[in-house]
Amino acid sequence: MAEPLRGIEAQVALRERLERMPRTFTLVEDHGNPLAPVTVLENDSGKQLRFAMGQVVQVEDDRSPDTGTRYLRLWLDDGRTLALSGIGFVFLPLTHSTGPLPDLPPAASFRDFQKLFRHLDHLMTDHHEGHEREALQVLMVLLAFLDGARAIGLAVDEEERALEPILERLEKLG
Repeated sequence: MAEPLRGIEAQVALRERLERMPRTFTLVEDHGNPLAPVTVLENDSGKQLRFAMGQVVQVEDDRSPDTGTRYLRLWLDDGRTLALSGIGFVFLPLTHSTGPLPDLPPAASFRDFQKLFRHLDHLMTDHHEGHEREALQVLMVLLAFLDGARAIGLAVDEEERALEPILERLEKLG
């Protein structure tokens, strides 16, 4: 793990990392106005995060203890903390609307969301009757993912709309 960078060094490191991940992210800047907010676009999901470069308080290069994959942890002056990795934005799931969840992973991404959503959709098919409890647990994890994504400033309306019919069906099943 490298020493955390702050200020201008952090902003330069962020730009450099994004330039090295063109398949994952696109950095959109107004080069005519250095004070204008930037947009970091996650290419696969289309998710966008906007902030002013001046909001970057600190960045830290790190590796996942499980996979060894490198990522850049980013702290913004408004309290948002996230990571940028080869799979996209990585954020902390939040349980303020779900309560504690025993199998909640410590971090999530939209790739994780999509994988679990497909699993939930599969559980809700007719030939999986009796799996309502598991489906409800998966739904709660997905809601915690969306709360975490929303907290860092990512739009989650589309994902919430996709979960609505599943929630309605689970409510009908009791």
